[in-house]
Order: sequence, then structure tokens, then C-alpha cells
Amino acid sequence: SSPPQNKFTLPTKYKWNNDEWSILVNTITLKNGIFALDKETERLAFTNKFDGQHMLFNQLNGSLKNVQFLQDTLSTNISLSAKEKNGLDVQKINAFFKLTPAMMEFNQLELITPKSKLSNYYVMRYENFNADMNKFINNVKLEGKFINSKLHSDDIALFAPTLKTWNRLFELSGNARGTIDNLVTKNMLIKSGNTIIDGDITLSGLPDITTTFIDFKSRDLRTTHTDLLTLIPSLKKVTQPQLSKLGTITFKGNYTGFINDFVAYGSIGTNLGTINVDINMKLPAKGTPIYSGKISTTSFNLSSFLNTKTLGNISVNGKIKGKGFTAKDVLLNFDGTINQVQLLNYSYQNLIVKGTLDKKLFKGNFSINDPNLMVEDAVGIIDFNENNSKLNLDGFIRKADLKKLNIINDEFIVKGKLNLNFKGKNIDTFLGGAAIDDALIIHNGQKLSLNNFTISSTVQDGLKALSFSSNDVEGSIKGEFTIEQLPDAFTLLLNKYYPSYFKKPLRKLDNQNFSFDIKTKEVDEYVQIIDRRLKGFNNTTFVGNLKIPGNELNFTADIPEFSYDGKIFVNTHLQSVGTGDTLATIITVDDISLNDSLHLPQSKLILLSAKDMTTLNLTTSASKTLSDAQLNASI
Repeated sequence: SSPPQNKFTLPTKYKWNNDEWSILVNTITLKNGIFALDKETERLAFTNKFDGQHMLFNQLNGSLKNVQFLQDTLSTNISLSAKEKNGLDVQKINAFFKLTPAMMEFNQLELITPKSKLSNYYVMRYENFNADMNKFINNVKLEGKFINSKLHSDDIALFAPTLKTWNRLFELSGNARGTIDNLVTKNMLIKSGNTIIDGDITLSGLPDITTTFIDFKSRDLRTTHTDLLTLIPSLKKVTQPQLSKLGTITFKGNYTGFINDFVAYGSIGTNLGTINVDINMKLPAKGTPIYSGKISTTSFNLSSFLNTKTLGNISVNGKIKGKGFTAKDVLLNFDGTINQVQLLNYSYQNLIVKGTLDKKLFKGNFSINDPNLMVEDAVGIIDFNENNSKLNLDGFIRKADLKKLNIINDEFIVKGKLNLNFKGKNIDTFLGGAAIDDALIIHNGQKLSLNNFTISSTVQDGLKALSFSSNDVEGSIKGEFTIEQLPDAFTLLLNKYYPSYFKKPLRKLDNQNFSFDIKTKEVDEYVQIIDRRLKGFNNTTFVGNLKIPGNELNFTADIPEFSYDGKIFVNTHLQSVGTGDTLATIITVDDISLNDSLHLPQSKLILLSAKDMTTLNLTTSASKTLSDAQLNASI
């Protein structure tokens, strides 16, 4: 037998048209044609989006001019229109078309749908036409050069249904290349509504935008809160802070990640100020936003952002880690410096803060190096809950200039060790205690020491009790009282006796029914804060009670010695009783020294006041220079 012969397959010259046909056609006209491609697949045909394996184009009209099939390349000038069964409506497509075994090219492209217009160049590259077209998203490499193009989200939604709700028109210029699931754009300028994107973008994972990885290098991005709500619907859940107050938002930097899980590095400009970020943000469709990274701001308007009058502008630089944005769910760790923050009526500087904000509860430590407030090693808890505000704080105040901090109008500078442990929104809801030790008070240049000062407020049997004490004074107020209304309460009482001189307060006052008891020790230097001409009041007691309505006042004072402008009063006793229409006061003084040679011993003054009139009876005993004297008068 003869030996077996080897069989060889000669290489073909072309993938298509190996017989080297040449076909030239001047014009092919299509009228109401149909093009169908229906391949056998394990799945059912898609009905909610374009299906590359189950296509049916109807109403195919137009012309193919200068048709050439040379070697394995088909080329023609096309002008067509058609409608696909799943909604793609091509009103017109004009291009110089070329089809080869390696690519499908549309040069000088003009593609028009009811809502979109694309131009100028588009090509699809593949290794095997049939195989790769069956896996279009993953295998076919696209390249496009867009000039003055417009693309509506409704047309994109035919391929990516998750975009159906966008209702956006995008203006495009730039270059793009890659597969649908790994698309790269260069020098891309996109405009839509109030949004402008200028940069380079890599998209990995399309057509599902929610699982697409985005690498965006932004030269310029501008948008608004309204536009963001369209693109990121989960932001609709964020009601606090008020994102709408940001106005026009700009971003220059890098964005890496997914729509709902990304890292942003760069500068964000807003109507409220500039924010520099290097932050990871997670925005789950269901659940609480999560974030971590670095953040800095320059004069950012917190007042508008958080809708509060308590805070103003803030400049901050620090690390954050947390979740949630609202007071109901926020859990934020912060470690950094607050260079400036407007709080109430003062702009504080140089705060170093490290702590955690859990909903409305802050725990941590801080220090302040402000020109008018210096605090060292402060640690504590602050509860911002409106119904149950609490403050628990320990620290050392090196300097607190109360006047420059706009807390009071008079000059006071305080320093000392501070301990606060109380709850309440203001002084009238204050419950708990506060203490200051080794304190120094400077008033108009005069230095005063204050040691072991404590103040506490409690409620006993439904009645409030406020007590205070130090090395030099102690006292208490018990009953029903509103400290904020006390000045008006006394004004209302005096109005009963002197209606022409003390005007009745316009507002309705709460009930004031309380007793008070004050005892001093060595307070001579403190009373001079009231008036430099005033001295004494050491070892003095003040006791009394006030009741409004009812206009009842009882007041007793025992003062061993005091002086005013050089006049010395020894053993002064004051007893004052006020009723509905009369105020009676009796003052006795053992000795009044007007100067070295003039004394008024055993003096007694009786005052009766009612209806703008005061009757006065003054008696005094004899001295070396005066006989007994008595004076009666009406004022």
C-alpha cells in the first residue's frame, strides 16, 4: 500500500470574499423594509431594552449610494431611518459606512433620534463579527469622537434601563474608546441642565450604572442639588443638613468608585464656602450613609447648612469617620483643629478637638487658644438634645475675657479650674452643679481671688432650690422663681408703690414665690466691683421672701459695717415689708460717721411708700456736735 498523504489547508487571502468578487452599485433604495436578527438563546428575548440577539427593525427607509464590495471591505454612503421593536427610533443616520472583518465604521456620522443627535465619528472593532456581536457589551471595542452631540437619557435607557427616571439631555464633546463594560473617555465635556463635566472618565461595569466603577479626573465639574437628586436619588433622604443651600457645586480633583460608594479627593466649591476633601463615602439605597477621611473648610457657612442661628462660619481641618447626617442617626468621630467658628455672638479661634458626636451627644476633649478664651485639657460630655440638654465638663480656663466674648457688657476676665455637671437649656432649666476653684477675677484692672466656688440647682417636692457657696459667701433661693424674669418681677412690685417711676412690664410674668438667704464672710473687695466707693458688708446676712402675684415682700438685712464714699455705717439693720399697696421700711444704725468729728449715733429711719409718695421719719441721738434730732418729710 502507498504511504498516507498529509493534507494541508492553504491560507485564505481574505476572511471574507476569498474568491475576490468586486461589486459596484450606484444606488440601493429601501422602502418600508425590515431587518431581523433572531438568534437562538437560552433566555427569552428582552422586552424592556435593546436586545442585540433578537433585533427587529421595521419601517426601514433610505438609500445606500456608491456601494462597493472590494476584497473583504464593504463601503457605502448611507442615509437611513428605522424603528426597532423595543423602542429605538432612528429618524436619520447619515455616514460614510465601512464594514470589514475587523471593524464597522461610521465616518462623518450624523445619527438622529427624537431626542438625541450624535456626530461625527464612530467605529466598532471586533475579532469575530458573529461571536463578538453576540457578546457586544464585553467584546466589541468602540471608539467615538463626539462633536456638538446631544444624547438623551431615554435613548441610553434602551440599553441601560436603570436610567429611565433620569429624563436628562446631555451635550457631548470629546473622545471615547473601549468596550461598553470598560469605557474610557478623554477630554470629555458633558453638559446637562445646570451640570457641566470636563475631564477624563473611565467607566467599568456598564450598562448597570449602580454597579459601574468610575474613575473620574475632573478639570471642572459644576452641578446643583436638583441635578444631583436626579443622578443620585438616595440623596433625597438627606433632609439635614440642608444640601439645597449649597447652591452651585463645583469639584476639581479625582472621583474613584461607584455612584453609591466612592472616594473623592479634591476641592468642592459651594455657595456656602469651600470644602477640601479626601474622603470615602458610602450611600446605600437602604441604610445610613457612611464616610471617613480628611476634610478642611475655609469660612463655611454652618448657619445656613444646618439651619441654626447658634453657629455661623467655620474653618476646620481634621479627620472624620462616621455615619449619618441627621441628628437622629449621626455617629461622627472627629480629630482635628477648628481654626475658626462663629458661636452665638463671637468668632472663636484655634480649637483642638478630639471626640465623638453620637446623635446629639458629644464626648471628647478639647483645648482652646483664642485671644480671649484659653482653655487647657478640657474633657467632658455635651448633650445637645433640646428636651434634655446636658453638660459635664472638666478643664482649666487660663483666660476668659467675658466682655470681648460678648457674654456681658462689663469688663471681666476670669481664670481657674472649672467643673460643670448640669442639664438644662438655660439658667432657668439648669439642674445640677458647677464649681470653679483657684479662680482669679479681674474687673476694670482690679484683681479678685475666688476659691472653692460652687453652685447647684435641685428640685425638692416640686420646688426649685438654687444654692451657691465659696470661701467668702454662701446663699440659697428656694421656691417658685424664674431668674430670667426676676428684674421684671421687682419692677412689677415697685410699680405698685411708684407707678409713675416704674413702668409695668409688658409681658405676663410667671409666678414668683420664693425665699432667699445670703450670708457673707470677707467680701469687701467684691462689693467694690459694684461701685469703687462702696466697701464693707463683711459677715452680713440678707434674708427675705417675695410673692408675685400678691405683691408681698419681706426683706431683712443685718450689716455689721459698710461705707460709701467715706461715710461709715456701723451695725445697720433693715426691715422691709411690702403689701398690696404699701411698702414699709425701718432702718436702724448704731452709728453713722460722716467724718472724723461728725457722728450720728442711734439713727432710725422709717419710710412708708405708696402711690408715688414716700413719708420719711428720721431720728438720731445726740453726739458731741449735735443734739438729738428728728426729721419728718414727704417726698
